Amino acid sequence: MTTELERIAETLPKRLGKAIRIRRIIVEKSQKQVAGQLDCSSTNYISMIETGHRCPGIGFLARMAEVLGVTVESLFADAAKLAEEASG
Repeated sequence: MTTELERIAETLPKRLGKAIRIRRIIVEKSQKQVAGQLDCSSTNYISMIETGHRCPGIGFLARMAEVLGVTVESLFADAAKLAEEASG
C-alpha cells in the first residue's frame, strides 16, 4: 500500500512541471526564451521538466523561478494546488 508521502513524492515532478508550464504561459515566454535566459543549451530539458520527466535541482529551479517572475515557494504552492484539485 502506498503511503501519502510516497504518493506525493511520485507525483511531484509532474505537478511541479505543470505549475512551471502554466507560469511560463502566463508570462508569455516560449520554452526557447526560458532556455536562453537560463543559458540552457536545449529546449528539450525545459520540455522534460514541464512534462514531469525530469526534476530540476534546486539551484536550476531557483533560476527558473526568477526568469518566470515568481519564487520557488510559489511554484511549489501552485503544484500543491494542482494536487488538491486532482484529488478532490
